[in-house]
Amino acid sequence: MKTSLRYALIPLAFPAVVHAHGMNGEQMTLQLAGKTAYVVGTPSAALFADFDDDGDGALEPGELQAHRAAILERFEAGLRLRDDRGRRGRVVLRDVSHVHSHGGDEYVRITLHMRWEHKPNALKLRYAYGRKAPLQLLARRLTAASARSEQRPAGPVFHVDLSGAPKTHEIFGGVK
Repeated sequence: MKTSLRYALIPLAFPAVVHAHGMNGEQMTLQLAGKTAYVVGTPSAALFADFDDDGDGALEPGELQAHRAAILERFEAGLRLRDDRGRRGRVVLRDVSHVHSHGGDEYVRITLHMRWEHKPNALKLRYAYGRKAPLQLLARRLTAASARSEQRPAGPVFHVDLSGAPKTHEIFGGVK
């Protein structure tokens, strides 16, 4: 069984564990391990309000499932992630999962795994939705172990405010 398929089946096997370890809204993590970037973001569900088919102001699981591809396409269109050579990584895993709320605001959890042909020295990130669905990014380089459970932090944590007008941020530049 392919590794990405195994990871995709984990939420089905352990749904309580996955939901119990959620991420707060308006956050994004980016972990770069070797040639692969692991991105998890929780943008405001307001970014996807036009997919609220019944007009009740909330994205229900059925609506999320019905519009899964369009939600992922919209998020990816607003997230420009390039290596230090200007190349976009190949998306090897993409997923949108449950809508959750904190303090009355709803958030959608989006996961992307991107892989480059060559190990990036730095990444350039541009997020287009900072006014409508701002995010706080925490980025860290990890060791490139063969299994995710074996990866360890390698370098400082980068904190980037992805709110307001879009601008390009360099991450990991000068840090190897």
